[in-house]
Amino acid sequence: MRRRAGLLAALALAAACAGREKPAAADDAAPPAPDAQADADRLGRELFELADRTDSYRATHKRMAKSFRDIGIDSLTPETARRLAVSGKAFRITVEFRQVEGHLLRSCEGDERVIEEAALHEGVFPLECTLLDGTRERRLVGGSKGA
Repeated sequence: MRRRAGLLAALALAAACAGREKPAAADDAAPPAPDAQADADRLGRELFELADRTDSYRATHKRMAKSFRDIGIDSLTPETARRLAVSGKAFRITVEFRQVEGHLLRSCEGDERVIEEAALHEGVFPLECTLLDGTRERRLVGGSKGA
């Protein structure tokens, strides 16, 4: 009886796996090389959303938020840290990777103009990004491939 149950279980397992292709072994594939533009696009999508929500808060409340907490946004995510700097009616947002391993960029920042730039240039907007070595460079993000 046990032998029959074991045989039935083995047949059921074989039937369930039949027709499925064996997935590529993750250990055999080399990890993808870090890509600075991919990092900029990732940070840019997050920054654009934060800028949009910050601008919406300003328009709705007729005053500038002093922090992301005022808007109901967490300043930390599992992958990024976010900072909001306010000067009068202007704001500047920085989004940085909490763990830089596997990335070529440390952070990107932009201000309220990213919303206008994206509206005028088919979703593309500039950001100031900081590489791991501290060098700063301007990156265009968004459009069909980014935010």
